[in-house]
Amino acid sequence: MSDAISPREFRAADGTADWRVVGDGARAWFDTGDFATGAALVAAVGRAAEELGHHPDLDLRYAGLAVRLVSHDLGDIRRRDLELARRISQAASELGVRADPSRVQSIQIAIDAVDVAAVRAFWQAVLGYEPRDEADLEDARGVGPNVWIQQIEARRPERNTIHIDVYVGRDRIEERIAAALAAGGRIVSDADAPEWWTLADPEGNEVALAPGATTASGAPEVRRRAVRERPSAQSRQPTADRGGSDATPRAPTASRRGARGSSGSGRMRSPRGAHRGRDRRHRAAMDRR
Repeated sequence: MSDAISPREFRAADGTADWRVVGDGARAWFDTGDFATGAALVAAVGRAAEELGHHPDLDLRYAGLAVRLVSHDLGDIRRRDLELARRISQAASELGVRADPSRVQSIQIAIDAVDVAAVRAFWQAVLGYEPRDEADLEDARGVGPNVWIQQIEARRPERNTIHIDVYVGRDRIEERIAAALAAGGRIVSDADAPEWWTLADPEGNEVALAPGATTASGAPEVRRRAVRERPSAQSRQPTADRGGSDATPRAPTASRRGARGSSGSGRMRSPRGAHRGRDRRHRAAMDRR
């Protein structure tokens, strides 16, 4: 029997206030203040990891330490990740180090392609990445963002075919969208809210912003969104440009929900038939939330 734990269970567990389950696992950021304190925290994390036989990804910077927890054999978070998260937070507390959940995020690059294999081969060569599954590329060092080649049926010269997926904690999503709007961006679509929102910068370059969580396949939630025609250039203009009555896009609220996919459950899933097995695991993971 698997000891997998859902994102909801992880968030509700005692001792996880420092952590956020985002696109690729449970993450935390600790403000160490200086490198020596960060190194001391790394040493404490190392001892806890050895005792539990489970090892996190660490990124030590001068004034902070980023930690990611995920069980790679499952491609999701397990109860051992929960236990290690508690141990790490306790070690940080003993060193007088505080976590800052507002700084937690994960990023993925998504590229639309008609010929997934050809496009993936190019980006694999350029980035020096390694292939994963049938449409992904990953940095073997675990440093760079995941790249997902998303299948489309026909080229679309009228729109950008590369966008960024950004995953933040559920308690930060409204703040992040509001900041993007204040910086001159706009909401292209909230049809899939609150699972994700599609935003664009002043020149139309798009980003999917989501309170993401990992799935049983290890894939971020939003990356498996349904492929569909995006709005035309005219429909993607702010409402003020189209003569609408609402000149200023509004940041989302928890009650704003758009149209759902054909499954009727509101769960995201892969549009590709080759991923039917993954889809079943994905839906099962989402149902655990």
